[in-house]
Amino acid sequence: MGTLGGNLCVDTRCFYYDQTYEWRQSIHFFLNKDGETCWVAPGSPRCWAVSSTDLAPVMLALNARIHLLSKDGERTIEAAQMYNNDGIAYLAKRSNEIVTAVDLPAINGDLTAFQKLRRRGSIDFPILNVAVWLRPTKDRKTIEAARIVVGGITSAPFLSLSAADALIGRELTADTIHAAAHAARLDSRPLDNTDLDFSWRRSMVEVWVRRTLEEAARRASRF
Repeated sequence: MGTLGGNLCVDTRCFYYDQTYEWRQSIHFFLNKDGETCWVAPGSPRCWAVSSTDLAPVMLALNARIHLLSKDGERTIEAAQMYNNDGIAYLAKRSNEIVTAVDLPAINGDLTAFQKLRRRGSIDFPILNVAVWLRPTKDRKTIEAARIVVGGITSAPFLSLSAADALIGRELTADTIHAAAHAARLDSRPLDNTDLDFSWRRSMVEVWVRRTLEEAARRASRF
């Protein structure tokens, strides 16, 4: 579990998941662990636990390919196909498969950055995380292609297409970065099932997408 593949497959989490066994027993457990009801939304048939992997947004941003192996053979899927928006069935990986390798495309002058919001400065689960991949034009004046991925707020990391659209064909200026960050915030719908207020976490999406893009812009200035 202390590997890249382990982090890509790490379980989803919610407020109830993080409690002690005795605490969970007192509420007759919950859907993701030994129970039959999701206490986040008791009337819902699905689990609303939140993705807690750091590396999944990175793999989506880089358009990585993930190799899966079982006794039935090997298959390869894109990182974007790996994650489902469901707190229990959150992986496209089958129960008898393991992750054996990850293919990363060559960077070749592309810009990448990652930022993570967490309670502690050391190891901790994300409150949210952001990964970006930007491909400048040959003259490096504007952005030709972009992927902006937000994780840690829903059951699966998600690509913000409107944030990417705010960058494509434009220079990576402060105004463009702010527009993309605002678009990412409008795209986000944090689940109300972890610590800290979900509306605050939605506001933080804009802040951390902006910071991540600013980091990418600083790297662009070195060329």
